[in-house]
Amino acid sequence: MIVKLIPLLAPFLILILIRLAKSYILSTLFTKKTTQKSKEMVSCDSCGTFVHEDLLISKFGKKYCSKECTNS
Repeated sequence: MIVKLIPLLAPFLILILIRLAKSYILSTLFTKKTTQKSKEMVSCDSCGTFVHEDLLISKFGKKYCSKECTNS
């Protein structure tokens, strides 16, 4: 009886292995890798105010402290 079930279970097991491999590959390729930013203060290109690097707004290759400075 077990011998008769093996041909039925083999495609199912192969499908499960393929899905596991696919999800593992996709998760390793497309996960965002967190890069640690420095704790550096950067000056705004518009007004010169120093702002922490995490709070900067980048626009056209320049760094700004706020939305108001991006418009000026």
